[in-house]
Amino acid sequence: MESNLNLLPSKNNNILFNKIISITKYQRNYIKTSLDKLAKEDPENINILCDYIIAEQTEINIKKSTKEWKIKNLISLLKFVNNKNFKEITKQDILDFLNSKRKPESIDPTHKSIGTWNNLQILFLKFFRWHYNQYEFDPKKRETPSYMKGVRRLPRKEKSCYKPSDLWTIEEHSIFLKYCPSKRDKAFHAMAMDTSARPSELLNLKIKDVKFKITPT
Repeated sequence: MESNLNLLPSKNNNILFNKIISITKYQRNYIKTSLDKLAKEDPENINILCDYIIAEQTEINIKKSTKEWKIKNLISLLKFVNNKNFKEITKQDILDFLNSKRKPESIDPTHKSIGTWNNLQILFLKFFRWHYNQYEFDPKKRETPSYMKGVRRLPRKEKSCYKPSDLWTIEEHSIFLKYCPSKRDKAFHAMAMDTSARPSELLNLKIKDVKFKITPT
């Protein structure tokens, strides 16, 4: 059977495009455009990708940015293996893709590319576990397929990719808070310093989430 969306019954065609619309709602345009284009060439794989994202939305309610990152990298994997069916992707295909992201130490002295490898390894492990156990609704019970066994995270020499010189000193924070003209920006900066929260975590806060602790004094 040729993998071409135009050769599929129009009902299946509409179902797939409805899935794409569902998972790309509120996403940047290029995500939907990429999926639409690939769906015409490779509907089976894109249908699997859509079903995975829909499952993620149901199971863990993934954030918009996480969803975009997962879609983008699963598309990159498909392009790397020349749209080979997900069912036919081998361990060597996955390792070759991960290795394509690595950089020599002369270019990447802080080994950020190892962080990229590790993040992608987590994505692929979770995706292929789901793909291999689609009828197991408890993520903890999903078995690791043989082609993902041995595809492991890489150790890093550094505990953090940031150097002390990358971080502001107390004096620099004080100068920013003193001269920043925006009260909103000053409040955000102060909250980030005090809580060590990620920007996305602070931006997702609601007024009801803030609890004021009143002391006797």
